[in-house]
Amino acid sequence: MAGPDMPPHAVFFPFPAQGHVKPALQLAKLLHHCHGFQATFVHTEHNCRRLLRLRGADALAGIPGFRFAAVPDSLHLPDVDASQDMSALLLSLETLAPHFRNLVSDLPPVSCVVPDIEHILIASKEMGLPCVTLWTTSACAFMALQQCQHLVNRGIVPLKGFPKLHPHEDAILSLVLRSMVCHKTTPSAVIFHTFDELEHLTITAMSNILPPIYAIGPLPLLLDQLSNSNADTLESNHTHENRACLEWLKGKRPNSVVYVSFGSITTPTNKQLVELAWGLANSRQDFLWVIRNDQEVLQHKAIGAFLTHCGWNSMLESISTGVPMLCWSFVADQHTNSRYACSEWRVGMEIGSNRKEVESAIREVMEGDKGKEMRRMAMERKEKATVAALPGGPSWVNLEKVIRGVLTVPLVEKHAEIV
Repeated sequence: MAGPDMPPHAVFFPFPAQGHVKPALQLAKLLHHCHGFQATFVHTEHNCRRLLRLRGADALAGIPGFRFAAVPDSLHLPDVDASQDMSALLLSLETLAPHFRNLVSDLPPVSCVVPDIEHILIASKEMGLPCVTLWTTSACAFMALQQCQHLVNRGIVPLKGFPKLHPHEDAILSLVLRSMVCHKTTPSAVIFHTFDELEHLTITAMSNILPPIYAIGPLPLLLDQLSNSNADTLESNHTHENRACLEWLKGKRPNSVVYVSFGSITTPTNKQLVELAWGLANSRQDFLWVIRNDQEVLQHKAIGAFLTHCGWNSMLESISTGVPMLCWSFVADQHTNSRYACSEWRVGMEIGSNRKEVESAIREVMEGDKGKEMRRMAMERKEKATVAALPGGPSWVNLEKVIRGVLTVPLVEKHAEIV
């Protein structure tokens, strides 16, 4: 444990996928730059190899007070740049805890741990370290997953006539159900990457069943409040980037381009890709179809709609920039996110799986009355997200609360004893 005269030292260990690493690094930057935390950001060795291959030797150099570290993960995939094998990735998590313990023993005294991996959460608690979980999907998706075991216990599922699904046969579902229990009982608090105005009802409902919860987001907007930070040099993107697309956008009219991106892992089938491509072509709208920095592209005035897989980082970035969404969800929390975007927040429209449905939805969002209403609602949500992330706004206030109430409590108590 760090002493009273030492800055607090936070160790971050996110689930080793881009959608988890990205917001964890953003939160680490905030704590380091704004609140004087020393930070250690832990990658698995597989992710380290990817980052070094893509960004060179300086990718993990860190800055004063902010270091990167790696632990063995037993992943030896032949193509370091390929989308990760989720089954192999989940199995590798079982091996992380002993290596994490060894790492912590070699680090300067640790004040707190911010993980979203069950095994690291349990290991940290066993070592007596305060833990705050960063939940990197939407609060509504967390609440939906939270009900899975309740539905089983009450006999509502499996549904009659539907194929049975046994958690022990499905590694992903098994991990999720275990994690739900772990997130309810183990951490001192839970941070949700969202903002209260967007998911107020869900956050209020969850406050009765979880440890103290804090809505802190959108994290990119909070980071925008920082100026001249050397933390800007810290990156975690696992994919190649080509900025030529931003030059291409400069020649386009405002709100005239459909941006298409399916994130870092989601892979449509060949048939889906063909239908999507023809639907885009037949809509006669300009489109940009790449895997790039969502935030930077979405901020461009030429973007009129975002065709997305409904991963939470992408959706929150779209909401933050006031861009309506064409929702094509694939797996996991994406279906819940899509439902809320379309039915509750009214900033999205579900897209069909054949070319005619794709064309129709794109035309409606870009040219129709429904699209105009979605754009109006998207701008309203953008304004609320902006206010939440301003200094003194709800997300900044929640960040201060979690720092004072959880992350630095042992330091405060120890200092009080000395005084």
